[in-house]
Amino acid sequence: MSLTGGQAEYVRVPFADQGLNKIPEGVSDRQALFVGDVLATGYWAARISEITNEDTVLIIGAGPTGICTLLCVMLKNPKCIIIFEKDEERIRFINEHYPDMYGKNLTFKTGGVDGCDCEETLKLIAEGKIDTEPLITHTYPLSQIEEAYEIFENKRDGVIKIAIEC
Repeated sequence: MSLTGGQAEYVRVPFADQGLNKIPEGVSDRQALFVGDVLATGYWAARISEITNEDTVLIIGAGPTGICTLLCVMLKNPKCIIIFEKDEERIRFINEHYPDMYGKNLTFKTGGVDGCDCEETLKLIAEGKIDTEPLITHTYPLSQIEEAYEIFENKRDGVIKIAIEC
């Protein structure tokens, strides 16, 4: 049994009966998929950053976590958002699904992420204010998980995130 990761052959989730959030009516499993993961990170980053409508925000990286951070930063309506990304596929994805902006005068904050905002992010999804579904660029059945991992690991076919369905 493994307590250190969900990618092991067996998984044990200590205290799994705590910290659960009911998915609101009208929110699909796909919409809620990232609430306790990369969306929690993006929401937390936007919350601790104390963003005002006069600020310029820099997001370093347009992977799944960076995109979720972008979605949550957009809720704060800053004057300008900059996304720093070198990968052409990710730049194309951002240009297709979200705006690109520019600016200066940056403040950096870092820290540890917690998943305590899941209820709030589920509410924002239900209200249509956050949409992470475009991040799911590929869907595979559990029987093809090895192929899914290979595509994700090698960043093939414009992959951002893969959903595995049972």
